[in-house]
Amino acid sequence: MLINDRDLPRQYNQLAESYEKFSSANKEITYVSDPLLLELIGDIHGLDVLDVGCGNGAHLAILREKTPNSLVGVDISEKFIDICKQNLPSDVKLVVANANTEDFVAAIQSAGTGQFDVIYHSFVQVHNTTREEMKAFWRNIHQLLKKGGRAIGITSDPNAAKPLGVDKLMDLSYGFPNGAPLKDGDIFEAHLSPELTVYSHYWSFETVADLMKEIGLKDVRRASVHANDISMQAYSKKEWNVIEKSGAIYALVGVK
Repeated sequence: MLINDRDLPRQYNQLAESYEKFSSANKEITYVSDPLLLELIGDIHGLDVLDVGCGNGAHLAILREKTPNSLVGVDISEKFIDICKQNLPSDVKLVVANANTEDFVAAIQSAGTGQFDVIYHSFVQVHNTTREEMKAFWRNIHQLLKKGGRAIGITSDPNAAKPLGVDKLMDLSYGFPNGAPLKDGDIFEAHLSPELTVYSHYWSFETVADLMKEIGLKDVRRASVHANDISMQAYSKKEWNVIEKSGAIYALVGVK
């Protein structure tokens, strides 16, 4: 299946049924990006937390065990939200909305939670096709954060991954237009499995960090993956050193 930007809701609705099998088997998610995300989220006991692009609710299920005050998941796909409703208790609030549109904030607030202590997303910002969409995406997150609240976004850098073969280590394959290094806004193919290719848009850390600062986020930084007990279940020390040094997977972090 090919996922492009022309009709994301419909295409992710089609993907939803098979996504759980893909995500649980994918080394990049299980052993590289998820450990970094959960580490950055940290202790959320008593906090209000929003998952942007919650998919099948896997992160929500983990975080619910950490006893937040409230937990809200939002996704562009109605089918993903239906799956979340089947798998999660009713105290997890769920919303269908597009994170880079003007009505996003109102849609989230309709769930009954005004602002959040932590807002996170994982491989969602790659669907912003223009600088204006990316700015709107982060502006919405900023608006929904409490003062002192934290924003965390996991993303990838195909320019760093492909030359070193890091994508292959993570069960991925990237396709570049003309084989050239990507520039901001360029489309690339992320071959997540033999059956699933996602068209994504490249955005450099520097560009997104500048936009985050423009809309008012502070202490913006890049957080890199590092070896841990989970990652070393799947990789040798030599392989992990390649992944870590490449900077292919990282997080953007900012504070309101």
